Amino acid sequence: MVGSMKTFATILSTVIWVGATFGCGSSSSSSNTGGGTPTAPSPPPSSPTSGSVSIQDFYYAPGTVSITVGGNVTWTNNGPSIHMAVSDAGLWNSGTLAAPGGGGGPYGGGGSGSGGTFNWVFSQAGTYSYHCEIHPYIQGSIIVSQ
Repeated sequence: MVGSMKTFATILSTVIWVGATFGCGSSSSSSNTGGGTPTAPSPPPSSPTSGSVSIQDFYYAPGTVSITVGGNVTWTNNGPSIHMAVSDAGLWNSGTLAAPGGGGGPYGGGGSGSGGTFNWVFSQAGTYSYHCEIHPYIQGSIIVSQ
């Protein structure tokens, strides 16, 4: 009986040592609740970006505008002459955009403030070239991305 008590004591101490060394059961750590590395939530979808073009004499400023799908571009005539913004592909035509009024420039322009404006919403990604039909050497482009 003494031999079996010694064997039992040896086995019991081994089980206690293994449990203490390697742990057994579940952990109560609060820093890891999902079993993996936590990740940040996805950002909400961004709103479409829009842009603006100032028509000067005789150029578009800026010459290239970058926006996202669903965004719009507004052209404003700030020069002393009438101008237009016409899609090279025939997608839009601003018509004649009056020059700022009250001044002594050609066509009654050259005054303070801004002249005529035109707005276009871009619903598809792509690069859109445009020009002034009155002054065809005035050219610009709109880059629309997803």
